[in-house]
Amino acid sequence: MQSLTILITPTREFVLSDRHIERIARTVPDARLCVKPLRDVTPEDLQGADIVFGYPGKDWVAEAPRLRWVQLASAGADSMVGVRPGVLVTKSSGVFGIPISEWVIGSMLMLTRHLHIYRDQQRAARWEERAGAREVFGSTVGVVGMGDLGREIARRAGALGCRVLGSRRRTAPDALPFFDAVLPLDELIPQVDFLVVALPGTTATRGLVSAERLRRLKPGAYLLNVGRGSTVDEPALIAALQSGHLAGAALDVTAVEPLPADSPLWQMENVIISPHTSGRSPEANADRRTAIFCDNLRRYLAGQPLVNLVDLQAGY
Repeated sequence: MQSLTILITPTREFVLSDRHIERIARTVPDARLCVKPLRDVTPEDLQGADIVFGYPGKDWVAEAPRLRWVQLASAGADSMVGVRPGVLVTKSSGVFGIPISEWVIGSMLMLTRHLHIYRDQQRAARWEERAGAREVFGSTVGVVGMGDLGREIARRAGALGCRVLGSRRRTAPDALPFFDAVLPLDELIPQVDFLVVALPGTTATRGLVSAERLRRLKPGAYLLNVGRGSTVDEPALIAALQSGHLAGAALDVTAVEPLPADSPLWQMENVIISPHTSGRSPEANADRRTAIFCDNLRRYLAGQPLVNLVDLQAGY
């Protein structure tokens, strides 16, 4: 029987050290490991690969006749929608909840205490007090999407003394750990001071946070998006910020990435923007990604169901 060939494709964001590669090698000692930066992968590498671990595009699959399984280094899988039948795709859900939830909490504190504005004033040597500082304590936080990201956000928001409401595609009669209640989205929205969107980018989630739903948020509420930019009606969000209906927003993702230079969002002092980096935590992420991949490798070899298996029609 021909031994497995595993193609591992590191990038600047997906970094594995020697100890991570050694852990993979110990999990499948008979496999051939081909570790190449994504930019250096050749057609010959693809033709010989049975498994890919990294960030391949679905166009690779046509060039990889032996390929049977792709373990994505990302939590999102929208890039693989429509991949050919017979190829399993798993994702790295469970890797990013801690760093992204820390980004959310940090952004909440920055927005309510004007810390980002004071930083700008510091650079200009301006001693100027900003009115309207608020406490996060006692606020209601609505988390849309109750997977790994949502649970970690809820855990930390609750620790700050917030009431945490959740909403998800699949309804449930009871709240999950760290959530005070689980509600349909349209019941959740009017109650929250912070709306945190932690959804994948799919046809079902596109524009889910619509202009109408933004209008139904409390005056003075904040929106934070750490899922995909396609889930929020961005022109409507801009209008809600410009009108003052929303007090602010923190966006790690936008409808178009990079965010175009002419977007009004760049110039709004009540908006925090980061370049889709809220999940970055290289060493910890490498440990978590490798653990998920090695667990799935053992399952794959034993013919057991894989964790984080993607529905390739839905994209999650």
